[in-house]
Amino acid sequence: MSSTELPRHIVDRFERRWAKKMEQQARAWKSVRSESRSLTNQGIPVIRRVARSRPPQKST
Repeated sequence: MSSTELPRHIVDRFERRWAKKMEQQARAWKSVRSESRSLTNQGIPVIRRVARSRPPQKST
């Protein structure tokens, strides 16, 4: 049976479950990624500083 022959409510349910699993995996990946990048190899925390945007200078 091909996917075009399946009733729409079955396909929707499958797609919803698949999307939920993908979201969970993405959340898990992001948390591991951010933790690993905020520590050095020795376990020292790294503080990230974002450059501030400066107001445009007036030309004279």
